[in-house]
Amino acid sequence: MRFAAQAKLAEALGGADPMLADELRAVLEAARFMNDRVVELSRAGGAPEVKLEIRGPGGLTIPLGGEVGPSASAVVASPPRSVASLSFDTINKTARPEPGLFAAMMQQLPGALKEAGLQPGDIVTGSPIGSMHGDYKRALAYMKHGAGPLDVAHQQRARIADDYSLQPLLLYEMDPGFAGRLGWPGGY
Repeated sequence: MRFAAQAKLAEALGGADPMLADELRAVLEAARFMNDRVVELSRAGGAPEVKLEIRGPGGLTIPLGGEVGPSASAVVASPPRSVASLSFDTINKTARPEPGLFAAMMQQLPGALKEAGLQPGDIVTGSPIGSMHGDYKRALAYMKHGAGPLDVAHQQRARIADDYSLQPLLLYEMDPGFAGRLGWPGGY
């Protein structure tokens, strides 16, 4: 099944739990925010093609209301040491990215996360371009590489595994438009 881990998270979304939401918010606020860092990614040792910007999640949106996702209790039970925001940006703004560039860059992501000082158990977050306007192409591409579903704050989150791959997180309820696009519960 496509996106099986993410679908399981969406199915497990329960009702609001204000105490768990408060505990989760405290855990995320207590985690160390990463210092700004740029890691240049290239294909097979060639010239850099993409900048991966890793920074403290100044834009980390923590919804105040709504449902807490099924990953929340696991994050509270095993708090991350750090939380970072990821953003990909092509270096040559005028050239059209080569086909397969994104997949090649995602293969380099584990090494880039390690180089930036992130550790297993840490959380990464990102806001895919276009998601606020119903364009879910990037959000779906990130899910293929381990990011969680898009939440109501238009963020995707993942936890770094021991091998530096991404494990999907859903800390808050899913964006209803995104859920609908996938045909999942709670969508329209």
